[in-house]
Formats: sequence, structure tokens, C-alpha cells
Amino acid sequence: MPCNMTRQNSPDISNYLAGGDGIFRMNDPDGNTNRPWTYPGAPFVTDNLPAAIMPTIPTSGNLRTGWGYDAAFEQPPVFAEGAQQYYMSSTRGDDGTAGNGGNGTVALPRLTPPGRSGDNWTLNAGDQLYFEGGPTEYVLGDLDITGRGTAADRIWVTTVGGEKAIFEVDQVKNSISHIIWDNIDFKSNDADNTISFRYHNVLGQTEASHHIAYRHCMFHANGVFFSGSSSCFGMEGFSASEICEFFLWYDCDVFDIGAWDHPADIGNDYHAFQPAKWTRYMWLINSRVYHIQGDSWQTNTSNQWTYVHEDRPHYMWIAGCEMYENYENAIDHKNCYHIIATSNLIHDFRNAFKPANETAFTLSQDSEGYLSGYHWAINNIIYNAGVAIRDSSTSASILTEAPHTQVQGDRNYIVGNLIYDVDEGLELEPRSFDHTDPSDRTYSEFCGVALNTIVSDMPVTNPRGAGSSSYTIDIQNNIVYGATVSEDIAIEAWAGLTCNVLDNLVDRPAGSVNLPTGNFDSFLRNLIDQDPEFTNIGAKNFIPLASSPAVNNPGAVTTPILQEFADLYGMSISEDLVGTTRPQGAIIDLGAYEVA
Repeated sequence: MPCNMTRQNSPDISNYLAGGDGIFRMNDPDGNTNRPWTYPGAPFVTDNLPAAIMPTIPTSGNLRTGWGYDAAFEQPPVFAEGAQQYYMSSTRGDDGTAGNGGNGTVALPRLTPPGRSGDNWTLNAGDQLYFEGGPTEYVLGDLDITGRGTAADRIWVTTVGGEKAIFEVDQVKNSISHIIWDNIDFKSNDADNTISFRYHNVLGQTEASHHIAYRHCMFHANGVFFSGSSSCFGMEGFSASEICEFFLWYDCDVFDIGAWDHPADIGNDYHAFQPAKWTRYMWLINSRVYHIQGDSWQTNTSNQWTYVHEDRPHYMWIAGCEMYENYENAIDHKNCYHIIATSNLIHDFRNAFKPANETAFTLSQDSEGYLSGYHWAINNIIYNAGVAIRDSSTSASILTEAPHTQVQGDRNYIVGNLIYDVDEGLELEPRSFDHTDPSDRTYSEFCGVALNTIVSDMPVTNPRGAGSSSYTIDIQNNIVYGATVSEDIAIEAWAGLTCNVLDNLVDRPAGSVNLPTGNFDSFLRNLIDQDPEFTNIGAKNFIPLASSPAVNNPGAVTTPILQEFADLYGMSISEDLVGTTRPQGAIIDLGAYEVA
């Protein structure tokens, strides 16, 4: 019996997709060609990257060098029967007769990869492995892979031929560096539903894995229930000096990881991606992650109350991806910093058996989000979900650093997103969980909501009180449309809450807007009961017409959040869903689109 998920047909999104090959890429004009991506807020792998580790706040003047080479688009070396080139075939290979001194040639290939002995697979700097494509599988089972490439002598594992080479694997443990996996289909053993990749505790290795790229690869199990908690990719370092870093998944498919449609309220998480402690600099780009028993991407794990700031995941980018139909969420952040999700398509998160899982995107996860912040949701499209984006913030002073460092709580940002056909658009709730000493701490959270278009029965809600938290919400330059509840922006007043509502267009087509303006600390220059004049609501085209009051609105010239991102990370996010620079002229337009 499937989980009762009502799948919506995808809208006509040709206005903000490009590539022409049926693969989802938002605002990335030519996809697989040799060029960097252009998603706002997501640096390319060779760009300079923010260097400061919390509690130090990053600045645009404090950057470090990136990957060092183009791990995304560099072409595999041409097979030429070199000394470190190996050619394998699952149908024609024979290790006993392999040409080129046993390395294998196109005419006389190997059957097994070099360096493989039982579960152990040893690779050397400069190795280049070529596997003939399917349909016959390479049955590899459990693997303990060790290999230390260098920036100059990278390790390559790639497919030759028209189809992807199929690797049948179960648990893959890695202690590797500077390796590029290109065009491989990783699938679980037919008798085993698990498929997992780990980068910790491999054959006694104590050097963290780093500089690992997976390009045009597939990772999938059998879509049946998994009893336990796990993840397909689990990244973890060893210490603050042995960080698991520089990982890239580009144009990959990850799916059927556990039973996404299990007909019960289960507590068994099987996530697709889960970077944990001592991890940073990771990219998930132009990929599709769906039918997951847990989350598509969960940053860190629950209940890590004892680690200092630098031990928690930092600097990760999720961009140009499509995520849908999981048992839990698309994206879920906890115990981490500076995680940026930009230009993703997230849809169809409904779960009749566990309604709490109907949240598409969790910026911070209440009691599991302790010591977290600077999470960004930028220019995403989210539809058909219970809640589009939830920010359940909590924070406190640091736990194990001496002296204790007071932090200013979660600072999270929701910028430039298009949200429609959801029960709740934004669910913003401060929390004040306190798990450890010292207990005499203050809480201060901030959520900036700017330049979004939200079409929902309940656009912005605050379901819980502030407790002992001090929570500030800035809602600026948005289009809020279609509420059927009594309040279009349902923000309740409680002690400690500061709410500023500035330069928004709020319209309720079924009747007059009812706003609790007395609850707002600032309520200025808002356009109330004015039609945003969308191009075609029925076709889900929410771009305002040139005559819309949202265009060239005489409010703020810009929003401070755009400048804050540039000051922190040295990048601009001043563009809309279709790549139009903000502003066009002197005045910024309201909502997710800047009308040229």
C-alpha cells in the first residue's frame, strides 16, 4: 500500500529552466558543457571560498582557494594503454590473458579491477580505470577502498561505451583523496536493500577523505523497507585537523533508498546524504534525489550537544537539484552552519501516515538544531507540500569551548523563493531548548524573509510561542497571495518577538486582507488588497505583468539581506529565478521575479 501522496503534475517551468535535454537545471544555461554553473550563492569548485569557521563570522575579505582543478567538467583522460591505465569488461574480460602487461586493452580486457583483494581495493595516485558499460554488472559487494591521489596525479574511475558501467555494491568504505568517479551506476545487491558510502574508520586509516567527485553517477537500492537508521552517503572526519572536505556530486541520481512510501508512521531514517561532524566544502549540484525513506539531504545528526562550533558541518551548497516524494523532508539542517540551498525544484511532500513529515525544507530543526545558523534558502521553487519552509530556531552559548562563547542564535534567510500549492508557506517558530550547562544564557534568533512569492492558504505562520527566546522576523519585499484564513500574514504576538513587515504586496482574492498590524513592530509601505497581476495563475506562471503594482514599487531600493550575503561570502545573490539582475532600474520589484 503506498504512502498516500498526491502527486501534482509538474507545471510549465520552461520560463526558468534551460538545457533542452529534459534534465532539470534551473538557470544553468548549458549544463554539461565545460563551464561553471551560475546559481546565485553557490560558488564553483575552483572559486575562492569562505574560510572563517564559527564562531568567527565569515567576511568577503577572508577567503581561501577552492578545489584547485575543475573536478566538475574536466574530461577523463583518453585511454591509450598507458602504464597506469586499466581496461575492464564484465563480459569479455579475463585477467589471465589481459593485454598491456595485464592492465587490459580494448581487445584483451581485464575482468577485475587492479588492486582488488577480497573486500580490499587499493588504488594508487595516477591510476586510471576504464570499465566497459552495461548491461552486465560488475559484482563488487562490500568494499574497503584506500587510495591517495594528488592534485597533480588524480585517480580516475570511468565508464567507456554507451551505457554506464554497473557496480553492484553494498557497503563501500572509503579512505581516499583526489579521485573522480565518472558515469558509474552504483546499485545495491539484489538480495540486500542497503547501499552506503562511508569515509571513516577504514582499515585503521586516520587521514580524512577529501577531494572526491562523483559525476553523472547513479546510486540506488531496491525501494523496500529498511529497518534501522542509516544514509546512502555518510561523511565524517576524524578531528578538527582531519576534516572530511571537498566533495562534489554533479549530475547524479539518487533514488529508491529504502521505502519512501511505507504505509505507517515509522522511525527508521534512511537518508540520501548526511554530512556529520568534521565536514565542510561539499557540493550537490544538478542532481535528482527522490524516493528516499528519510531526507534527500540531512546536514548532521540529532543530539550532538557537546561539540564546539568548528566540529559541525560548514559551507555546503545544494543547487540546481530536484527532490520529491520522500518519506521525510527534502532538506533538513541541524547542528551546522553556512548551508546554502539555491535554485532547487522541491515538490510533492505529502505523507498521510506521518503528517509532520510534510515539510519540504527545514532550515533549522528545533531541539535538533542547537548551535546552528546562517542557513539560506535562495531562489527555490517549492510546491505541493504541507509546509514549504520551516525555521524552528534555537541556540545558546557554546558548550565545550573555554571560555564559553555566546552566539547570537540562528540567523536564517529565505530569499527569492517561489512557493505555491502548499498548506503553509513559511512556518517560523523560535524555540528555547537548553540541554547543558551553563544554564544562564540568552537566546536570540533572526529570520529574514525577502523577495519571495508565496501563494498559499496560510502564507506565513508562527505556531509556537517564543518562550525565553528573542526572535526577530523581517518580512520585506514579498508578494503574499491567496490566503483563506483570517490573517494573510499570521504572526502572533508574544514576549520577545520583534516583527517588521515592510514593502510587501498582500492580496486575498476571496476578500479583504485581515492583518494583525498591531502585532508588528514596523508596518510600512505595504500594498494591501492590490492584485499582483500574475501572468497566468492557472498555468502556475507567477511572473507579474509589467503593469503590476509589484513592479517598480516605490518602497526600498533593495533589501539589506542581499548585501549581507555579499558581505559574508563575497558573492552576489542579486538576481531572480530567471537570472535577471536586481534591480532593473532604481527600484527593486517585489516577489521572486524582477520584471525586466
